[in-house]
Amino acid sequence: MCNKCLKVAVNELKSDPALASGERGARKIIVTKIYKDKEKESDTQIWTAPLPGQECQVLRMSNTEMAFFNQQAEQDRHYHKESTEIYMVIEGTLIIEVEGKTYDLKQGDTMIVHPFSIHEVKTKNDPFLCRVITLNCRGEEDKFKV
Repeated sequence: MCNKCLKVAVNELKSDPALASGERGARKIIVTKIYKDKEKESDTQIWTAPLPGQECQVLRMSNTEMAFFNQQAEQDRHYHKESTEIYMVIEGTLIIEVEGKTYDLKQGDTMIVHPFSIHEVKTKNDPFLCRVITLNCRGEEDKFKV
């Protein structure tokens, strides 16, 4: 049974092993496809960080994904033909380059990146926490590295 809502508290997110020092630095909460043995459709309304080796609870949507990431997440220069990405900084400062121009986004700032816009999150190991929502998401098949 899936739920109609899922609350993700920042403090719970900060306890997520995937965002801990030395880990991958990213966690998907809304997905277009569930990865077997790594994720499960949420059966609660309150998200909790999975324990190591435990499946992460997620909401599945046909064309939208939402992830949280920090300075440890692997980044690359890319664009999408169909997807629009909305970056929202929760803590710290995120540096993002869009179409050759660099922007410093601080806590509370939002950046919307339309399709065909070449962009890259720049990391300098300064800590930040960011939420990214991808609309009209087509997953990896709509990500083109530059």
